[in-house]
Order: sequence, then structure tokens, then C-alpha cells
Amino acid sequence: MCDSGNHVTKACPYQKGAKPTAILCGYAVERLGFYYIPFEGKQQVKSDNRLAVVKVTKGSMTAAQVVVELDRLLPSYKGSWIVEEKGQNMFTTMFPSSDELHRMVLWGPVVAKNVEATMEIEETMDKNIYRYEIPKAWVQFRGLPKELMEFPVI
Repeated sequence: MCDSGNHVTKACPYQKGAKPTAILCGYAVERLGFYYIPFEGKQQVKSDNRLAVVKVTKGSMTAAQVVVELDRLLPSYKGSWIVEEKGQNMFTTMFPSSDELHRMVLWGPVVAKNVEATMEIEETMDKNIYRYEIPKAWVQFRGLPKELMEFPVI
């Protein structure tokens, strides 16, 4: 049903959605009945990437200063910014929505008001995420101490 490589089949959001159905048509006249199965092709899952990289291109900034600038740029966001430093003058953060992130990417270089610095916001895809469904397996151990034999199942 889904062509997305972003999740395993068990976690597909389309599994919970509308199921394909066969609609009986033309059955009023003998031997003219048929089944109509609506088909819209395989559905793609829209990715909602909100992870951004903030690069300071001119000057230098701390994570706290980046938070102040993000608050200034997006005053409607009522949450708290979680900014992680990933290197010298490079930070990562989650935006409130992918639309806000896209708008800031299109904005281009942003001149900071509180510090003499310029920063650029870029969309990022975490390439180190691997999704794989691990099959169930039984494992047998021998020689375990008594206290580990009655360990609760997690």
C-alpha cells in the first residue's frame, strides 16, 4: 500500500486508514455484474522534516544566543527551543513545523540583532537513521545464576 522507506510496514500510517474495497456494480441485470476497485496508485508518505542546522557564517554565537535569535525570528512559537551545539558555530534544533523551517531556509542569511554575527538555517536529513523490523527470536542461555533466571521480561 505504501512506497515509503521511512518506516517499517507494521508502522505504516496507511494501515490504519481506509482499506481498499470492491464495490459491486451492475448486478441488476443477470451476467452484467462486476466489481469496481478504486485505485489511486501507491501512496507516498509526506515527510515532515523539522530538523534544522543553524550555521554561523560571520562572527560567532553561543547556543543561548541562537535561542534568542530564533525567538526573535519566530515570536509566534510558544515552546522552548532546544539547541544542540554540533561543532564550532554549528547548531541543530527542531522547528515547530516543516513550513516554518522551509520559510526560514528560503529567507537566506539572517543578521543577528544582539550579536555581530550572521547565521544561515538549512534543512537537514539525519542520514544515520536505519529502520529495520527485527524478527522475533528465541534465545537459550545456560549456566545463569538463580537471580538472573527470574528476571522480568522487558
